[in-house]
Amino acid sequence: MDLLSRIDHTLLKIGAGTSLDDFRAGARLVLESNLRAFVVPPNFVSQIVQEFPDLRVATVVSYPLGCDLTDVKAASVRRAAEDGAREVDIVLDLASLVAGTEGYLEEAAVLCQAVGEAGVAAKLIMETPILLVERILEVCTALKPLEFMALKTSTGYGREPTRVEEVRVLRECLGELHKLKASGGIGSLKQAREFVDAGADILGTSQTAAIIAELQAEWY
Repeated sequence: MDLLSRIDHTLLKIGAGTSLDDFRAGARLVLESNLRAFVVPPNFVSQIVQEFPDLRVATVVSYPLGCDLTDVKAASVRRAAEDGAREVDIVLDLASLVAGTEGYLEEAAVLCQAVGEAGVAAKLIMETPILLVERILEVCTALKPLEFMALKTSTGYGREPTRVEEVRVLRECLGELHKLKASGGIGSLKQAREFVDAGADILGTSQTAAIIAELQAEWY
């Protein structure tokens, strides 16, 4: 699999000047560069799906803090599916993850069932930059029996960047049962390659254009 086909191009951090045209440009970038998917906020899913029916659109649930109640998250999954999203990146209960309790696991089981019923694929976000390695392994091991597409390292929102070692640890823990998405601070071609070499199947980044430019510079 080539590098570009692994990239989930992301446009989630909305600035004062962000407009629908920015999302249209992102959608065209994904299609023209044969990227994997386009991750947009829930309120833009329907519009982008209607305008770009051949595009794989993904969205987020309880982004970026994961503090919504489980039934609210499940409702968000269902709404995303109704709007045409094919994948949902779900932020798990970060308070539980950090505190060392198992609330995140009970929640994840409910949400995996909701995802299956809605007919979308799920990436579960565990926010590795705020967890010790021991807790990362504990959480990964507990989540493995559930049915979901991928485990995702981080939201990349206001946190320390995901480290390559975290990806290696998760890859070894997951085995071949689930895919692994590395996200959070991937801003260069060098970083993207390091995460793929460490075992990431999918890369989440908003810096896609810069990475493509670096690749083109190598080619030409």
